Amino acid sequence: QVRPGIIDRRPHRVRLAALVRRAPSAAEADGRPVLDPTKHALVHDGLVIDLTPTEFRLLARLMSAPGQAVRRHALTAAAWPSGAIVHDNTLDSYLRRLRTKLADVEGARITTVRGVGYRWE
Repeated sequence: QVRPGIIDRRPHRVRLAALVRRAPSAAEADGRPVLDPTKHALVHDGLVIDLTPTEFRLLARLMSAPGQAVRRHALTAAAWPSGAIVHDNTLDSYLRRLRTKLADVEGARITTVRGVGYRWE
């Protein structure tokens, strides 16, 4: 029961929370691809690209430093637990799969920086 003169704000809070959930993020509004941790996917203009856990961790590390070269060692450390034996071609294979998945996404590109690592552009 609500006393006269007292406003029950619960419905307003619920409505506001729903609006915030549905609102696009700043990156989505700019048209940039966004990683969605709840879906474990990359989202761009309504297109949802599902990622494996390792692909997600690699892409998250690359996207955390856009335009900057990320060393192979840093990518390996981000994607696999310490102590894991990861060969050079394992990282290359994962990045090739990511590039294939991202081929249709405008503004999503992983470039190779010779002798250093990879860059998200």
